[in-house]
Amino acid sequence: MRHNGVETVLYTDIEANPTHAQVNSGGETARAAGCDVVIGLGGGSAIDAAKAIAVVASEEADIWKIYEGQPITRLPFRWSLFLQLPAPAPKPLFSPSLATGS
Repeated sequence: MRHNGVETVLYTDIEANPTHAQVNSGGETARAAGCDVVIGLGGGSAIDAAKAIAVVASEEADIWKIYEGQPITRLPFRWSLFLQLPAPAPKPLFSPSLATGS
């Protein structure tokens, strides 16, 4: 993206089961940087957080207040992109082998 003249901000402070504080911080980061879009990459937590961050960034409100019913007065960004990446297949803890008994 930078190669094409698009400025980016990387926000990585999201963990599994993100807290409202992490979402609010991401929204504040996006708003302060003047972001036009949120791109969420990862699994469920990352995607859910990215959607909430887009709301917080455009609404300038605490995500918890919105969750509790505060009306959303602005649409989140013109567009947002969320890509869910499949989790890799789990690796076996051991390799099964056949015993010949000899």
